[in-house]
Amino acid sequence: MKIMMKRLIYPMLAAAVFSCSKEPAPVPGDGLGVLNPEVQLLPVVDADTRAQVDITSLGFPASKIPQGKQMRLRIINAQTGGTRVWDAVSQYSPVRDLLPAGNRYRAQVGSRVPFPDYSNSDAQLVDGGELHKHQPSELIPRVYEGYIGDGYDSLYFEGWSEIVTILPRYTGSDGEGTTVVTPCPIAAHVVNTLVTIEFTDNFKNYFPNGANFRIETLRNSFPRTGTPKIGYDAGAADSYVPAVYYLRPYSFRITGEAVKATPAADIDPVTVRFAETVNASPAPQTLYRYRFDVSGIGGGDSSGITITLNGEPVDTDDTDHELNPDARP
Repeated sequence: MKIMMKRLIYPMLAAAVFSCSKEPAPVPGDGLGVLNPEVQLLPVVDADTRAQVDITSLGFPASKIPQGKQMRLRIINAQTGGTRVWDAVSQYSPVRDLLPAGNRYRAQVGSRVPFPDYSNSDAQLVDGGELHKHQPSELIPRVYEGYIGDGYDSLYFEGWSEIVTILPRYTGSDGEGTTVVTPCPIAAHVVNTLVTIEFTDNFKNYFPNGANFRIETLRNSFPRTGTPKIGYDAGAADSYVPAVYYLRPYSFRITGEAVKATPAADIDPVTVRFAETVNASPAPQTLYRYRFDVSGIGGGDSSGITITLNGEPVDTDDTDHELNPDARP
């Protein structure tokens, strides 16, 4: 009997941490339930309105995608906001970490330690709150400010369950019978905004002497030491392989310049600097594929740079230098 008492002390204490001030309705058995968080990792992003893309097809190393059991776990009392955290889902024990039956909970997983601080946002963790891909975009910058970095080979995954009510763990009124588990599925998504820059063959042929572009965020500018060049050197346009940058879902801009063909042996080629392209409110879990093209060369007033984003034209100011096949420095 003493041994049984010791085994019950911890579950009862753990349950008390999450219990709310209002007593739940009477439940059969010992008043406790078993929550079973099951994580499904979804390493895909929206590429456009028609399709999703697996991040491994974009060159992200599969070895750097966390396993669901490795992700940090937080369980939140949806009635009081009280929380408890485990360093990994694998450390959570449905047998040991029991919860009061009848109470309502929500589970969160994240691939970084600690979790973001939501206290400065308008989002709610309690009943009716939603913090996932479909939350209002204006909340995201404040939530992830200074938490998710910008980079070339690092991503942040996060997921939320629906609010679930804990079922009594025993079917019998005498505290015995079949053990019942409360399912808690959690879909974990990529939180970052993904950006890549491409150049068409027309662009490369018109600017064969090099192109240099930059992606600038609130705190960072790419490329930088250890990251791929965004552009190409003179005579090496065909070797350019677009890299994908993984950014915090916040405003970024693209700037760049390219060098035209040499008009004559004694004349330097013209460098064209392009007006910046700004994305003021990018969405998380989304790939932004910018493609630079040259259209209408030799066609009169229609000559110019065309920028598309996921296949759709992007409005931008004129370049600093007028595109003209007869232009001279």
